Amino acid sequence: MFEIGFDKETKEKMKGLQNVGRQVGRALAYFSRAIAAEVAEEVQRMGKVPGVDYNELEVAYFGKIGKFNVSALVLPDSFVTLTENDKAAVVVTVNPLTDSVFLRLMEQKSPWPVTMLPPNFDKTKDARLIVRRVSAEEVESQVVRLISDKDVYPLLVEWRLITDSGDKKSKISELMQRAVPDYEAQEDIAWKVLRYEFGLGGNPSAPHWRKSLKKSAIDLDEELLYGFWEIISGERREGIPRKNTQLMGEMGAIEEFQDYVTSRSAASKGDPQR
Repeated sequence: MFEIGFDKETKEKMKGLQNVGRQVGRALAYFSRAIAAEVAEEVQRMGKVPGVDYNELEVAYFGKIGKFNVSALVLPDSFVTLTENDKAAVVVTVNPLTDSVFLRLMEQKSPWPVTMLPPNFDKTKDARLIVRRVSAEEVESQVVRLISDKDVYPLLVEWRLITDSGDKKSKISELMQRAVPDYEAQEDIAWKVLRYEFGLGGNPSAPHWRKSLKKSAIDLDEELLYGFWEIISGERREGIPRKNTQLMGEMGAIEEFQDYVTSRSAASKGDPQR
């Protein structure tokens, strides 16, 4: 995400310019989108993450948020159908689409192996499933985590996924082998990208977002800067684009991704669960 604004000294120098408010708005909108487009070109050139098509990257403009003009790079949603064959190698996070206390709990306790989702959960229209492809060992570790959770255990009994009797090992085995229906889920592309960006989860380290952001910050294109000042001075007209309100709800996830890829200590944080 690209937040563009002026420092105090620059603001003082620009006070005398005629129609500065309108021109500055246009210039900041242009600059924000142009920087995002430059980063996209670098990522497309360097990024090679299996299953991720960076040629589909799009610039989304959010407009003025707080004191910044904000643009972001997004990829189109990618939906897949999870079948019985996938259950041993995927976990899902639950993204509520309604203000449901139960679904918020499902979100809080994510990720879930698909064999631990409630009966008939595939029929709900109130939540979206975000799939992450992992190893069988990771699926089992999530089963162990959830069955040991004091808030989740009673739900598993209530859903009749386990009985309140028997040893823990047999319950884990039953949950791992449970038959599940086909689920439609959205691939968690950002999570996949982070694993390659930082070499997490046994994937090779292939930093491309950090390099692209750094290059664009240090090596600003001359034409881009000329365009910025031409708009402020009125020599060039640039309309303010329509805001992408559809993606406004995804702002938190975008900010979290940006904070992660720009953090110096990110690589030491381990493989993010959420």
